[in-house]
Amino acid sequence: MDAFKNITCALLLAISFVVCASPKLAPAQDKRIRPVILVTFTGRLNHGVLAVGGETTGTEISADKITWELDFRSNKKVRALANQWNRQTVIATGKLERRKGLEVSERWIVLVDKLEKPKKPKAPHTVHVDVIGKFRTGIFAVGGETTGTEILSTNIKWEVKPGKDHGNALRILNGKLGRLQGTLTRKKAVELDRDRWIVEAKKIFPLPTRR
Repeated sequence: MDAFKNITCALLLAISFVVCASPKLAPAQDKRIRPVILVTFTGRLNHGVLAVGGETTGTEISADKITWELDFRSNKKVRALANQWNRQTVIATGKLERRKGLEVSERWIVLVDKLEKPKKPKAPHTVHVDVIGKFRTGIFAVGGETTGTEILSTNIKWEVKPGKDHGNALRILNGKLGRLQGTLTRKKAVELDRDRWIVEAKKIFPLPTRR
């Protein structure tokens, strides 16, 4: 009987050790979070634009080599401001979408939530982005024309130029959804006939996990 008790105690002790020593499962990402691109675009407003087949919202904003359409939807107040500030520097804030066109190959459209004038009269033209998307690292390209990192959000894929302190975050987020904040630029590739869209990262961090 004593031998049986000793074996039983040994088994219970071993089971409790395994349970306690087993690593906890990593918390899962909140599935309610969806890829999205929010932009704050400071550039020159062009209102009253015409296009072949009427394939335009009628309003554009431009900064350096980037020109996107602005969609005010049914917001009459914002549309009135666009008419007032035509051909001036403005700040447009909203969600970015890329759509297939009929007469043009693709259309980049900002669904505008807010339109305002910059506080400084000669504010630099820039495109700041706040992206929730899937990161990928270890990317290769012809002639080495890549930052080696990219982010995919909805149907939009951009290169990411990380800062020196972003290495650890990218190791964790490779192949996963994360958040990126930075400044977007566009330039021509040298080796291939294509454009390179590059986000110079200011912040890279993981998303909240589901409790």
